[in-house]
Amino acid sequence: MSTNRHALIVIGALLPGAAVVEMVESARAEGTQVVFVGASEGVTPRFPDWVIESHGADLFAGTNLAAQLRAVGVARLSVAGSDSVVAAAQALGFEAETTGIYA
Repeated sequence: MSTNRHALIVIGALLPGAAVVEMVESARAEGTQVVFVGASEGVTPRFPDWVIESHGADLFAGTNLAAQLRAVGVARLSVAGSDSVVAAAQALGFEAETTGIYA
């Protein structure tokens, strides 16, 4: 399994914005894993690979999201909605960047 797969993390406050819907559709077409943090109303039927609850600024604290992403070979993350999630992902060894889309 490739260890350089890409994942898009979308923070729930952004949903169901048109820019996010377009971003999710593009990611899905490229085979990118999609993670929604919080509610996913308005984006269905564009189902994400994971929907997780928001745990505040540190998305990875108290969850096994990092381990799940690594288990499917994800090494690169794009994050829509939070610079602090980018910093937390980088601290865990992911190559991470913000998409520049904010709520």
